[in-house]
Amino acid sequence: MAGLTILMSLDRDNAKRVFSNRQSWQVIEQLQQELAAVGLVREWDTPSDWSALEAAEAVKESINGRPLFEDGGRSVAMIRPDLVPRYSEQLQSLSDSDNGVNIEPLRDLYQKAAESGGAVLIVRNSHS
Repeated sequence: MAGLTILMSLDRDNAKRVFSNRQSWQVIEQLQQELAAVGLVREWDTPSDWSALEAAEAVKESINGRPLFEDGGRSVAMIRPDLVPRYSEQLQSLSDSDNGVNIEPLRDLYQKAAESGGAVLIVRNSHS
């Protein structure tokens, strides 16, 4: 789907899986299925919603992450576990009216990741 962006909350073991299997879309897709089953995945399939998030200065830093790999219009980036609590606090202090976009799913995911000491994985698909 064009413009699909997926954020996943990763525990330490799953973050290690991503790092040890770099360039493996199979691992990313498997993680997405596993984590979605337990409520640790948020998806934005409307490009305008994700663009609004990217344009909101207050949340921009929390949705970029460290690039891990890119291939064929898809990319993967990660927010380190030590940064997640800071971003979670920033997101909790914002209201939707501050940004003109619903950031509740983003807040929820970062809060869950912060509570578990986890990282956030950001997967973007720019394919049409």
